[in-house]
Amino acid sequence: MEKIKFCHHLANTNTNEGPTVRTSLAEAIKMVTIGIVAGAKSLLNVVAVWNDRVLAEIAGLNAIIDDSTLGRIFKRGNIQTITDMEAFPLLMARDICESFVSPVIMQSQQQKEKLIDIDGSAHTSFGYQEGSVKGYNPHKKGANCFQSLLAFDTLTKTVMMGWWRSGNTHCANGVVEFVKQLHSLSPKQQKFFRFDSGFYCGDLMEELERMKSGYLIKAKISGLHKIFKDLKWKDVNGGKDSKGWQESTFYHACQGWNKNRKYFVVRKKIDEIEDSQSLFPEFIIDKYVYFCYLCTREMSPWEVHKFYGARAVCENYIEELKNQMALGKIRSRDFNATSLLFHCSILAYNLVRWMTICLANKRIFKWEMNTIRCFLIRVAAKISNRSRRISIFMDRKHFYQEELDAWMSFCT
Repeated sequence: MEKIKFCHHLANTNTNEGPTVRTSLAEAIKMVTIGIVAGAKSLLNVVAVWNDRVLAEIAGLNAIIDDSTLGRIFKRGNIQTITDMEAFPLLMARDICESFVSPVIMQSQQQKEKLIDIDGSAHTSFGYQEGSVKGYNPHKKGANCFQSLLAFDTLTKTVMMGWWRSGNTHCANGVVEFVKQLHSLSPKQQKFFRFDSGFYCGDLMEELERMKSGYLIKAKISGLHKIFKDLKWKDVNGGKDSKGWQESTFYHACQGWNKNRKYFVVRKKIDEIEDSQSLFPEFIIDKYVYFCYLCTREMSPWEVHKFYGARAVCENYIEELKNQMALGKIRSRDFNATSLLFHCSILAYNLVRWMTICLANKRIFKWEMNTIRCFLIRVAAKISNRSRRISIFMDRKHFYQEELDAWMSFCT
């Protein structure tokens, strides 16, 4: 963590704390972040992780605080602290790119456009927490929830920025400000954004065009039915998987837009509605299933359709964060404290992801968090205390010995 200046950036986080505090908010964030890397899913689990005397001695902790005290420390955070935490992932990524050289990182630096996927997710809540209200929650309809908004770097699989919001917030609310803040953290980097139909709005497109950033947005086809009927369709020539598909393009401006924009649309004729297609009745018109997009790249409609399909991988990243890195699972009654705990999960996820990138090991780079935790973090060992030194003895016949050696050499 010292190599990637993790503690340095934490120390510069604005917390408005006095000099007499025993445990600072920065130290608490560090404790929770490392605890989540180890597999903690609550503050009680975080304390259990830090009760390990080897870890506590390495970190220089003389006494371990309990979970209730740790929760009270996070309530010291304010809006400025949250804003600093939102910028933390990109600051850490910049320092890592400057300090370490690997093929993946060099490729990331040399790419003309950084491909960014932005998506939202609902987090079901129980009990009472500030900001937990009824809203869009496909996992448990009618239950109170929170909403998160995340931006992913598709090349490195890392989270570039995230927002924690109340449950009744629509995913597109504030997305223009979200994109502005993300762009301000790296204004010189050319970006290309991909969004689902929840972000289909003219204000977002206008802002992206003002920033000279490319975008691909899935359009809502309600209101476009009449246009589809008048289009000239041609068969797609794109291999076996394009059989039966047709494509077309047109220009259109919705109400309130400042100009016409180019739409890319593909369709497929269906004789009988299958079970998987019946879940999306809004896409089916006159026995055709339609998919419509807006894109700034010069591509065919079929290429745009396939390019958007690659965006689905960010759903896997979100599920990995929620189920394996406790994203939104550790909460407090205070909304700002919960938001800071949310950012701890993002830091923990990025910390492990950047370590796998710096190792330049293809096998480790493909592993999910639970796999890395199982084979590289929770490793059986014997602890020996001799000559006032703590020694750790490990078996040399590890199942992934080469990967473990690379991991340990980077950590030391």
